[in-house]
Amino acid sequence: FQFYFLDDHELLSINKSDYQLYDKECNKKQLSFTQLNIKNEEINMINEDANMVEQIKSEMIHTVESKKFGIIGYLVIDRLIGGSSFGGVRIVPDMSLSELQFVARSMTYKNAFIGNKIGGAKAAVIINKENEKYKRDILIEFGKSISPYVKNRTYFPVMDMGIKINELQIIFDSTGIRCNVLSWKNLSHEYTAYSCFYATLCALEAKGISLKDTTFSVQGFGSVGSTYAELMCKAGASLVAFSNKYFGIIDNKGFNNGELNKLLIERSTKGDEFILEQPTNRQVLHNSVLEIDATVLLPASSALAINDENWKRINADIIICAANAPMSYETERLLFKNGKTIVTDFVANCGGILGSIMDNYVGNEIILHIISTYYKRKIRNLLSQSLDLGKPLVDIVIEEVEKRIDSDYKDIDSSNKLVEYMLSKTLNKYLSNKYVSRYETLWS
Repeated sequence: FQFYFLDDHELLSINKSDYQLYDKECNKKQLSFTQLNIKNEEINMINEDANMVEQIKSEMIHTVESKKFGIIGYLVIDRLIGGSSFGGVRIVPDMSLSELQFVARSMTYKNAFIGNKIGGAKAAVIINKENEKYKRDILIEFGKSISPYVKNRTYFPVMDMGIKINELQIIFDSTGIRCNVLSWKNLSHEYTAYSCFYATLCALEAKGISLKDTTFSVQGFGSVGSTYAELMCKAGASLVAFSNKYFGIIDNKGFNNGELNKLLIERSTKGDEFILEQPTNRQVLHNSVLEIDATVLLPASSALAINDENWKRINADIIICAANAPMSYETERLLFKNGKTIVTDFVANCGGILGSIMDNYVGNEIILHIISTYYKRKIRNLLSQSLDLGKPLVDIVIEEVEKRIDSDYKDIDSSNKLVEYMLSKTLNKYLSNKYVSRYETLWS
């Protein structure tokens, strides 16, 4: 266990997956440093590690508490822009408020990066194994609790990890807002995988590494991670490790196309449980795939998976952040100093939100054209800047998007969304040209 305590014995931080066991065994958090046999120099090290994670100040935090189940989730609005915010609702077995604040900040930056004039937010519904049978009841309570924010357009919820589209529909119905979620195309995972793929191509190009010489590891073999793996293998790279919520699978020789296709079929039919049928001699702990010796690492699972404990053991040359906030920005800076190339989360995974917004108006081929040309060009330019300035990509982009926010998006063509929707019914070609022109300029 990793326990962090303040001098007055107040709990500062704890490994989230061990909290319940710890709470039962240690009786209401009454252990002291002496009882844990932690030396003074280790206390100093703990304090230094805690300071590696930036403190995020969110504009609004709403805790959802149930009389029957206790705390069942949070809504974090990082920043309101134009009086509104936008971000996914995830279903997780546990999640700290600080983690949710990080991913909400990432949404603010992601919206600004793609020119979407709206603030960032995230919500989490906490459903552990014990409460799984009450999932519908918890979703209804959650929806009722966040209803005021949805009704006054302060927050608009969308899909995120761990939630099915019918479950998001339950939340919307419980808010009292009429929204046909089931009619959404729900292809954000594909667009996310594509933007991560093209970010990878640019990073490999910057380092002079060919695809046929590239090995890669995927932490989080879900809808995004598996689609990314398929794209990479078709392009000539070799998958050597992947994991999901159960554990990881490693094959240093690489999975051939036949093996990968079998894995993809099994995952689509059996869900995450497909991994339970993999050979035991290939099985490793879930997060071990983060540290494998591969060219590229795709963290596509939980927030802060790369942290002060394991960042020094990351061996991949290139890290493409598919998950929201898989590490703190300070950790990105430390890895950059160690010679790693990192494409930060709100840049690497922006394809999901970009495509989800545009596919109401234009066809799939237009979205993929924008990602494969203008987005790719933008990433190439950012990596070049990072190399020339000796500065992490994350800092370059944060400066850019903060400037955009401060200027009230003056560099963005702000059109009336209702007019766009009406035009899309009759003038699809007009909107296709408009979006192409917009991102040709925005990501020039």
